[in-house]
Amino acid sequence: MVTVEERVQWIRDYFAQSGGETAVIGMSGGKDSLLTALLCKKALGPDRVIGVTMPMYSYLAGEVIGEDSIKAEWQIKIMGIYHEYVNILPAVESLLKESRTSYVPGVRYNLPARIRMAVLYAVAQSHEGGRVACTSNLSEDWVGWNTKYGDSAGDFQPLADMTATEVWAMLNKILDE
Repeated sequence: MVTVEERVQWIRDYFAQSGGETAVIGMSGGKDSLLTALLCKKALGPDRVIGVTMPMYSYLAGEVIGEDSIKAEWQIKIMGIYHEYVNILPAVESLLKESRTSYVPGVRYNLPARIRMAVLYAVAQSHEGGRVACTSNLSEDWVGWNTKYGDSAGDFQPLADMTATEVWAMLNKILDE
């Protein structure tokens, strides 16, 4: 398994080669976005990392789920990185209302992920050298648990070769430091 130091150096090298200045991370409150943010903070420093929270839309309940956003905002505060909040619920609801495809299986589930990615790229574009981090891990890619042009998109993917078990192990190692 790759070490924390090797992954931090990989991020530094990516930013040096790409001309990147700022890492933009969609913070979900989960292990993958937290580890990605912690690695970027170690590699770039807290002033060059932006955590973006966006309410999660439940297509089954038709409501905003706040627990994940609260957890993500707490993580951002503890890390001391910059925070941006964007409410995507009106955009999701509007597009679903206007689209004739809103009842096609998967559309209601995948649309919010694609809107979140559009928001992350807008935030990145508004900051000098902004680069969007893809927070998907290898296990999610293996089982197809991601959305094309949604959470599987990004400029760099620090967890691409890590299984969920390896993500937990590295996260615990960093948190124990």
